[in-house]
Amino acid sequence: MRPEDALEFSESFGTIGAGWYRQVAWAESQGIPKALGLTTREWVEKFVGGYVKLALEDRRGAVKELVSEGRSQRQIADVIGVDEATVRRDVAAFAAPEPEIEHDVAAFAAPEPEVIELGDPKDRAALVAVMTTLSAMRSTPPAAMAASVPSSRVPGTRAELKRIHQWTGALIRELDQR
Repeated sequence: MRPEDALEFSESFGTIGAGWYRQVAWAESQGIPKALGLTTREWVEKFVGGYVKLALEDRRGAVKELVSEGRSQRQIADVIGVDEATVRRDVAAFAAPEPEIEHDVAAFAAPEPEVIELGDPKDRAALVAVMTTLSAMRSTPPAAMAASVPSSRVPGTRAELKRIHQWTGALIRELDQR
């Protein structure tokens, strides 16, 4: 087996595992455990086979996402299988202001854009595809998108998002000139 295939297969488990708590949250919001006369924790133990322990950054991402949905810290603790004190610490960690970092603005400057004539139907189709993708991205909460990225892929994903940011910045400047 090629190492690339083995890596892709292995990372797919992380992707599957990273989203398990969403199913628990959904079951809780639908009232499934309660309808069976169980607490969320009892339901997870009986029907899911127990909780999957999340890595620190994955757990904090899950907590942030569930907070953004308006869930209480007690509900979050039950959904991800930790105590409320852990949820409080995670909330405090992402609620704390980020330290200000000075950086060289030029390092993030977008390269000069290539002018694209949209007379060709293929170019128009590409633009429609980009706009459709961006529209779909806007409808997904950032915390949910971040939670779906396996930790091993975070550096590559960050780099790709920076490239997309540069490209969209160049596109905005071009549109501003019209």
